[in-house]
Amino acid sequence: RNHYKKTYKKQKDFFKEFKKYGTGFFLSSLGITILTSMDIILVRHFFGAIPSGQYAALSLMGKAIFYLTAPIYFVFFPLIAQKKERKEKLFATLFLTGLVIALFSSALSFVYFLYPNLILNIFFPAREYKILAPYLGFYSIYILVFSLAMLLNNYFLSIAKTGIYKINLGCGLLFIVLLSVFHSSLFQVIEVLFSVSFLLLLFLLIYYKYH
Repeated sequence: RNHYKKTYKKQKDFFKEFKKYGTGFFLSSLGITILTSMDIILVRHFFGAIPSGQYAALSLMGKAIFYLTAPIYFVFFPLIAQKKERKEKLFATLFLTGLVIALFSSALSFVYFLYPNLILNIFFPAREYKILAPYLGFYSIYILVFSLAMLLNNYFLSIAKTGIYKINLGCGLLFIVLLSVFHSSLFQVIEVLFSVSFLLLLFLLIYYKYH
């Protein structure tokens, strides 16, 4: 009988922990999804079909930088979780990963600034997309900041610090509010993206300091 009680208690504790982690993980991911998806929807709403199509192309070209660093995140998540389980130090791994992402993203951002027409010819060579050349470099800076914020987001989730969902959701909601107010041009949309991503990175760094 005691064996069944212990088994039941273990299962109950497991599902309780799973529910807590799963809820935090979902809400954290929801906040990030808002930041990465709502700009397309809101630009379509405020700018109309043609500018929103051009912006979608800009978004795809910019996020190509993030997608190129995506394999690093896939390796990073289980590596940190494994190190935490072994009670090994995590800072060096976090720092080196952040450095690699920052250097790689900065190098690509440099190309986006200096050779925007080359990037356009690779992704969207049609004439109607040439208007996007002035935006590419600035959008890539936003991607750089967002990539570092995503690294910290993945770091916290890998060590079960799901309390960051409050930061992610807060920044997601702030982004919707700001973009609903400030959308006079595509440059202003990028400014809002950069500002909110910078705040996200800053708040996650503060969370790291105190947790």
